[in-house]
Amino acid sequence: MNPTIETILNHRSIRTFTEKKITSEDLQLILKAACNGSTMGNMQLFSIIVTQDKEMMQKMAPAHFNQPIATNAPLILTFCADFHRFNKYCEYRGAETEAYSNLQAYQWAVTDALIAAQNACVAAESLGLGLCWLGTITFNVDKFVEILQLPKHVVPVACIAIGHPANTPELTTKIASTKHTLKKKHILIQLLFLKKINFQI
Repeated sequence: MNPTIETILNHRSIRTFTEKKITSEDLQLILKAACNGSTMGNMQLFSIIVTQDKEMMQKMAPAHFNQPIATNAPLILTFCADFHRFNKYCEYRGAETEAYSNLQAYQWAVTDALIAAQNACVAAESLGLGLCWLGTITFNVDKFVEILQLPKHVVPVACIAIGHPANTPELTTKIASTKHTLKKKHILIQLLFLKKINFQI
């Protein structure tokens, strides 16, 4: 099995880290990998906020529901859907930006940000680091916008805590790929545990 596939298949959420810091070299590799993913029309509609300062982590902690991982990790990466930079570029070039003031354009930016986030995860784990996604970022978007002083058209959509694992938990059970994979159309009978819930077809 090639190393990339092995890294992906061995993914597990790490919620406790050692005190060892992430080297600047590893951080730059993670960020470079994050920024090298596919993007909509190569518009690159995302930004990454790097947080290593414990004081800033403490400020964000309440919005993360005070999860220990939000302050114990040596590195927090916040991925934002970002049309601010693109709009500024368009304005500089004298191009209209109204065409992007809609839900579809926002979805492009969210997709770009999430692709970048997943690339960062694969890169981090390939370097022997552990990580955990913090879903709280989408519960308190307004609070994170305020804390991080984000400009208009920048929305945080993903947050990942990264560090050196303090332990190695067991892999969690995943739904088989055959249950996720559909041919031509969605078929209800392919749902996992269908018989257990006595679903009528």
